[in-house]
Amino acid sequence: MDLAYLWFFIVGVLFVGYFVLDGFDFGVGMSLPFLGKDEVSRRQVINTIGPVWDLNETWVIVAGACLFAAFPEWYATLFSGFYLPLLLILLALIARGVSFEYRHQRDDLRWKRRFDWMITIGSAVPALLWGVAVANIVQGVPIDADKNFTGSLFTLCGSASRRSCSSSCTASTSWVSRPTVRCTTMRRRSERSSQSRRWSSPRAR
Repeated sequence: MDLAYLWFFIVGVLFVGYFVLDGFDFGVGMSLPFLGKDEVSRRQVINTIGPVWDLNETWVIVAGACLFAAFPEWYATLFSGFYLPLLLILLALIARGVSFEYRHQRDDLRWKRRFDWMITIGSAVPALLWGVAVANIVQGVPIDADKNFTGSLFTLCGSASRRSCSSSCTASTSWVSRPTVRCTTMRRRSERSSQSRRWSSPRAR
């Protein structure tokens, strides 16, 4: 196999892994205002991605490093042409990461609500802009003879970005339902067990 095809396969696998795994995280963050009706439910929704959200972002870092090493011209054209979307993605991911770490630092409802909205916005913006980037890479972008991007952010936007947000939200429902249902079931079992122990214990005289 040609080395270029091998590296193209590796980069593709890394990006696909990132979009699949972090796509669940984006969907959970975007669904937080709708799935979390109170503080307990919002905490349960966030806990579904708490152990894995930072690990899933490692995929895109490794994919970018492989892209830089194997296809430097592609890397240069991509990062120069998509500079503004990638910058917005980076700022949104930073805001989301800070929200995960600082949300529980104060027992204040307004404090937590601010970080909840930062999680939601920090998940919606990358899902939207990654859809913009990938859709335009697949269908092609205007470049000149020196391989410089000649379009603008408005020429990049399309319906694929909206589909990426909707697919992340759809995938997140199945991701969130499994651990939250299991947690709710365990809590109900614990409550029933504590009630049965209370009724079975002898009364104090």
